[in-house]
Amino acid sequence: INPGNSGGPVLDKEGRVIAIVTAYIEGANNVNFAIRVDAAFKHLKSLAEACDDCLVVRTRVDAPVFVDDALVGKGPRVLLVVTPGHHHVRTQIGSREEAKDVDFPADRDVDFATGVGDATVGASRSERAEQVSVLELPRDLTECEKILPYWIGRSVTVTLADGTSVTGELIEARGIERLGLALPNGERRRIALYDVQRVKRDR
Repeated sequence: INPGNSGGPVLDKEGRVIAIVTAYIEGANNVNFAIRVDAAFKHLKSLAEACDDCLVVRTRVDAPVFVDDALVGKGPRVLLVVTPGHHHVRTQIGSREEAKDVDFPADRDVDFATGVGDATVGASRSERAEQVSVLELPRDLTECEKILPYWIGRSVTVTLADGTSVTGELIEARGIERLGLALPNGERRRIALYDVQRVKRDR
C-alpha cells in the first residue's frame, strides 16, 4: 500500500471491501493498519456530524432544505460544505416555511426540527434529560449531544466497549466526541464516545 492510500479500501480475493486503510509505517516491513469495515460503518454517521467545515441543518423527515434559495437536500439531516459568510437557510415543513439567517462558521448548526434557541425547547430538553437515565451507544449517539450537557455535575456510570465500567462525576460533554469524568480518587478521565457502550445516570 503506497503513501496516500489512507481512506482506500482493503479487498479480499472475491473483491469485497473488508476494511479501510488508515496508515502505514515507513521502514517497518510495510506494516499497514486498517479499520474493519463493520466497525467503521458504526461511526460514519458520527464522523460526518463532526465535520469541522460543515453546516448541519436538521428538519423533519423529507422536508426540503434550501440554502440561499438553492435546494440542497431533504431532512431529517443535511450536511453542507459552505463558504464562510452570510447564508439564508429555510425549510418547508408541511404548509409552514421556516427560515434562519446564519453567519458561517460562527453558526454551524441549524435545527428546524425542534426549534433550537426557543426557551420552551430549552425547557423541554432539560425535562427530557431528567426523564432519561440510560443512553445506549451507538443507538443514542445523537441523543448524547442533547442530553449529556444537562448531566454535568451528576454521577454517571460509563460502560466501555470491553465490558468494564467506570463511575464518576460528569464534568465534560463534548457533543458526539467525548465525555470527561472526575473519578472518586481525584483523577480526571476523558473517554471517547466511540469506545462507550452505555452511559447511566446514577442520580
